[in-house]
Amino acid sequence: MTDQGGTTPAGWNPDPAGRHQYRYWDGATWTDQVSDVGQVTTDPLTAAPSGPMAVQAAGTGGSSTGVRTALLVGLGLVVVAALALVFLFSGGDDDGGGDGASTTEGPELGTGDVQATLRWDTGDDMDLHVIDPAGDEIYFASTSSPSGGELDVDDIPSCIEEGPHVENVFWPTDGAPSGDYEVFVQNYTDCDDSPTTATLEVRVRGDVVIDEEVTLGEDEDSEHFSFDV
Repeated sequence: MTDQGGTTPAGWNPDPAGRHQYRYWDGATWTDQVSDVGQVTTDPLTAAPSGPMAVQAAGTGGSSTGVRTALLVGLGLVVVAALALVFLFSGGDDDGGGDGASTTEGPELGTGDVQATLRWDTGDDMDLHVIDPAGDEIYFASTSSPSGGELDVDDIPSCIEEGPHVENVFWPTDGAPSGDYEVFVQNYTDCDDSPTTATLEVRVRGDVVIDEEVTLGEDEDSEHFSFDV
């Protein structure tokens, strides 16, 4: 098994038989020494059509074929792993998974003739106050009034509990007395000595009549907002 030209120096070259990554060329003939991923073994070569230069020129060496195969297999594994991660974090089904309930939904809020809703995101204890036409005040210490109003959602977060948080006062349909109402917000407990911003919305028979943003420090009350029913 002699190189026809006899000019290629000794060294490792792609295996002309294609069985291994490399075979050692001693400068005149192919030897039995082969190498795969750095591991040298022996495998007799029964026939060699040409020397290393001809094999490299033909582009049929076992090394390039093996590398291409390994790259394709590796790429396929990466794609499969990526698809598995997408499936896992999407909940495992097309419509968001689970029983159809959204984990971002808050508590069910009472609605009717009057609905006052307070929302905020920090751990501060913000309180909603509503005063009805008779002067009765609904808040955390008095959660209902003789006129039929009710504080149905009272959120008392701890300082490490981020929002969203919500409080809600409502009068049921055909249950709110006519007259002048007042609503305001108090920052009952401030966690980090910085003001907290909250949004206040009031609806009368479904129509928004108050939509305000208030920023309050501890023990501060917002402006008293008035509306009619």
